[in-house]
Amino acid sequence: MFRPICVLIGFALSCVPLPSLPSQEGSPPAGRMALYLKYRPLLLEAALTAAACALTRLLFCSGGELTALWAGLGVLLGRLSPLRKDPRPEDGTAAVWTCEIFFSPVWGVLCCAAGAGAAFLTGHELLAALLPAALFAFPADLFSGPEAGVVTLVLAGLLAYHRRADLAGMIEGEDNEDSTDDSV
Repeated sequence: MFRPICVLIGFALSCVPLPSLPSQEGSPPAGRMALYLKYRPLLLEAALTAAACALTRLLFCSGGELTALWAGLGVLLGRLSPLRKDPRPEDGTAAVWTCEIFFSPVWGVLCCAAGAGAAFLTGHELLAALLPAALFAFPADLFSGPEAGVVTLVLAGLLAYHRRADLAGMIEGEDNEDSTDDSV
């Protein structure tokens, strides 16, 4: 019975309106502020996911660590929901990473590090979003049972579906947005 409630809690927390920072027109932000402004949406998404995972673990102790995956699924559904006014391509990535780390800290960090390493080596940031979700399905299934593996695969599938245009561009060999085209 805890599963739908965990999903609803995650969905509700993902719909919390995020405060906006005042615009700093005239001068570009420098140093740490620029870094903060760039990664602020991911940090807030991770914080909301952590809150959903912690709340469901407190409410449903009998559900164990599975509550974190179900809450993460709710957050991901909320982030990708058509009800959101400003969906961004990176929506959902931090939610998946956070619920994986809440579910299994060691395997979550290892899978996220593998995704970040693959993204660094290949230059495709999309790998940092999709690879950890796909890799995490194996240890989740192996150590926590098939339910954890299936929920993790659903998370990976939803994230891949959301980023399908980027994935198709990466498969077709289109240049990464950070690279420049030197051909004439």
